[in-house]
Parts: sequence; structure tokens; C-alpha cells
Amino acid sequence: METQNMSELQPNRMAFRHGVILKREMIAQNMLLLRIRSEDCRGQAWQPGSHIGVFPIEHDKLHRHYTFWQIDPEAGEFDLLILLHHGDGPGVAWAQAAQVGDEITYRGPKSTYTIDPEAPYYLFAAEETGAVAVQAQIGLLPSEMRIFGALESDFPEGEIPTPAGVRPLPWVHRRGEPISETGALVQAIRKLDLPEEPGKAYLAGEAGQCLAIRSYLINERGWPRENVHVQPFWIQGKMSKAEVRELLER
Repeated sequence: METQNMSELQPNRMAFRHGVILKREMIAQNMLLLRIRSEDCRGQAWQPGSHIGVFPIEHDKLHRHYTFWQIDPEAGEFDLLILLHHGDGPGVAWAQAAQVGDEITYRGPKSTYTIDPEAPYYLFAAEETGAVAVQAQIGLLPSEMRIFGALESDFPEGEIPTPAGVRPLPWVHRRGEPISETGALVQAIRKLDLPEEPGKAYLAGEAGQCLAIRSYLINERGWPRENVHVQPFWIQGKMSKAEVRELLER
């Protein structure tokens, strides 16, 4: 399957674009779906899994990245899934207040990863914040590509529906425990019966959890570093972005 770099598809991806919210729906525990109509999307070759930077009109300085879940270029519409964390940050405040008819301003899309259709197989892992990106990447794979992996949510009620045409991954649950480097998702990946030959991995979500799985694949299973892509969306605890970058370079 031929793939293209999103920066090549959209040379003007840093231009401001505009849209309006068509639909607001809670599709899982703490997971909000916003369907956006945007003429800038109509007829474009944008792919699920790429992300946009959203600037709600009433908060000009706000800039939060959200991943496309599903896209309908003929209708000029796309879906964003937003995890409503506890807290009072500007991104959470905007998402909680967003209503049908509200206008948004955004930039993008942009993608930082291109699927390798020649890989022997793929391994995917993510908690809720990375599950959208993982589902999108699976949807871009050739149908004959073998996939392994798991997704994690707090409880079964937090499982995100699998888009039509995308092969599902099993879910595991924290059941009230915090996301951790030794928790349900990491243990599920360790229990997988993977082929001896290294594949390619796409790990998304909380940085420490992703790094723990990366370490397992590289240090215990002997995978080449370049075979493991980490897409950290947030950092739990006291680890800084600089520390995450340093660990990814090791």
C-alpha cells in the first residue's frame, strides 16, 4: 500500500483553517466525539491518525493537538475524540463547553509517522489518549499485515469503539489504578506470543508507559531502536519533555 508524507500532501498545513461543530456525543466514559464540518477538508487526501492544532475562536491563544479519528472528505467533515481529563486546563474547559454550532479555528493536518507496508508485522499499544492514533494507523495497514498489541482504559466503559473497516485490538483495564510502567497495558504486551523476528511497533499515549514498552522490545527482545516509534501525548509525574527526549535517544 503506497503512503505519502502529510507534509507533501499539504504544503499549506500551517495556514489557519475554519470549521463548525456539527455533532457532540459522549461515545465512551470521559470520551467526547466532536464532528467538525470544514470546507478546507472537502476533497482533501487527509488521513486518520494525522493531527491538527485547534484554536477555538473564543480563546485565541489556545493551541491543543487532536488526532483525526475518522474523515469524510466528500462531505468535508472529520471526527475528533477528546478525553475529558479531570482538571481545569484551557483544553478541557473548551471541550466541556463546546456545543453544536460553535466555530473553531485550526492548523494542519500534520503527521509524524508513516506506516511501513513492508514490515513483517506490527505491534500497537496505547492507553485512551493514544488509542485514536493506534486505530487510525491500523486502518492504513495492508489487510494481510499481521498485527499484535493491546489498548488500555480505566474500565470497560472507557473502551473506544473500533471504526468500521479497522481490525480491533483487545482492551485491558486499570480498574482505578493509575497509568504505570508496570500496569495492565505493559503486562499485556509482555504476555503476547510475538514472532522471534522483530516487527515494527507504534506506541502512543503516556510517555512513561510507552518508554517501558519500548525498553522491553529493545532491551529484552532485541528489536532495533529504529523499529519502535513512540508518540508521547502527555507525561505523568515529574518527568520533563527534555528527559523524555533524552530517553528516546538512548
